[in-house]
Amino acid sequence: MMNRSAVSAALVLLLGGPALAQQDHAPAPMMAPAQEPLTSQARAAEQQTSGRTRDAEAILAAFVERFGDAPPTMAVYWNRAFGGRVSDWASTQRSVVVGSESVRSDGPQGATRQDTELRLAAQSETRGPRENSGSARLAFALEAGFVERLRGAGVRVLDRRAMMRITDNALEDGSFSRLSPDRARLEMRSLAQHADFLVELRRDGPDRFRITVLSVADGSVQALFSSNGIPPEEDNAEPRWITTDEGFERRERPISLGAIGGELALLTLAGMSGL
Repeated sequence: MMNRSAVSAALVLLLGGPALAQQDHAPAPMMAPAQEPLTSQARAAEQQTSGRTRDAEAILAAFVERFGDAPPTMAVYWNRAFGGRVSDWASTQRSVVVGSESVRSDGPQGATRQDTELRLAAQSETRGPRENSGSARLAFALEAGFVERLRGAGVRVLDRRAMMRITDNALEDGSFSRLSPDRARLEMRSLAQHADFLVELRRDGPDRFRITVLSVADGSVQALFSSNGIPPEEDNAEPRWITTDEGFERRERPISLGAIGGELALLTLAGMSGL
């Protein structure tokens, strides 16, 4: 026989069961699905493209929206930094000579006295070595792809060497009596007269590039990024099968330097457009 406590518990469950079933209960919290861990292979796959998230048409539209019908002029420094030296000349010492004299004179209106102080400063300057701003220029095909893409957006691209020589020639009067120009000051003068922005395109390791865009007017940074320059569209490129002596071999499609240059230019336009 069941004891009294067991019978009482059974009656409670039988009588209270329907009432308990009708009570509302807060739903159990949903658990988020498990995320697959980011493997080194997946991380490497993410870094196989330049990092661009917009298509070319959207970037060009944003660039036109910012600059309108007046696209800027850009001076491009190929694998060369914009140095911090303001002059080719440097001085380690300065001499100042101070002298005074007093002049007394007599005239119809009486005696006058004039005191004069003379200050003469002499500074010895030497012309230092040229600042090492970079190594050899980049590959011609990469530069051509970069310039072609910028020109397609309406940008006027200036070459540093030509810009400096044109500026220097404008300062000559035909006599060639001017001393050797200060290259650092001439560089800044040529930028101020001809360019709106300065673009530094430099190597950032064996397979990456670093780009900095500066405003010539106030030195503000317009864009700053590092990329390998591989277009995202290359992810969908099908490999080729090459016939060899041992049969068919699967080969990845090579990416041209011109395509990398064009991709770096697109990233430059995107950075200047705030994308």
